[in-house]
Amino acid sequence: MLREIANLRQIQGEPQRRWFEGQELELIIWQNQRDEIIAFELYYDRHSRQLALRWETPNHYQVYNVDDGENWSGRRKGSPILMIAHKRFHPERVISLFNGESQFLETKIARWVSDKLLQYPGRQS
Repeated sequence: MLREIANLRQIQGEPQRRWFEGQELELIIWQNQRDEIIAFELYYDRHSRQLALRWETPNHYQVYNVDDGENWSGRRKGSPILMIAHKRFHPERVISLFNGESQFLETKIARWVSDKLLQYPGRQS
């Protein structure tokens, strides 16, 4: 179940950020001063080759591979970075994962992210 990380450090000059962690997913949302979501990143396949879907206004989607910074031989762990993925996104599976883990999210956030997942370009409806 996605649960919010309390006391998240905010970055000065950036929109408010909220972070939610679950068993299979992580969700980060950015909100403007009117509490409208202006971007989100949904991380999935956390226990294998992690991927992320990023959405930002006005309606831009991008899928990323997540480089966790662990694969640098002889070096300390680096910071995770997002790299444009060359894999096809499978929205139905991700929608199912999200619906299963979003039961404790604020209804407004859960519906909003779910709607954006359902609107993913090229998704078979």
